[in-house]
Amino acid sequence: NRRPACRETSDRHGVKYAGYLVLTRRPGQSIRIGSRVEILIVGIMESVVRLEIAERTDADGLPPSASFISCRLNQCIQLGRDISLRVARVCPREARLGISAPTAVTILRSELCR
Repeated sequence: NRRPACRETSDRHGVKYAGYLVLTRRPGQSIRIGSRVEILIVGIMESVVRLEIAERTDADGLPPSASFISCRLNQCIQLGRDISLRVARVCPREARLGISAPTAVTILRSELCR
């Protein structure tokens, strides 16, 4: 049984997307999107996931800016023009986050960044 290859699609600006990546994270774990955005799971209560979204600045010496957001199941957050984050599943101890981003953007679990 061969699985079909992921088909790339392009938006109206010609940016290539490879599809949709889903990662399971627990409170205290994070995801790094590109070199500038880090998303930390702060907590999970019932069907709500609390996220900290930190954007690193360039080498200008300024600290990263952070936003705290509460998201429900299937709620989608737009991060910039090309990246979207959706809460795909919520369990008592973990949440699945779906990420849609251009193929050129690297998405890593935090434990792979160290």
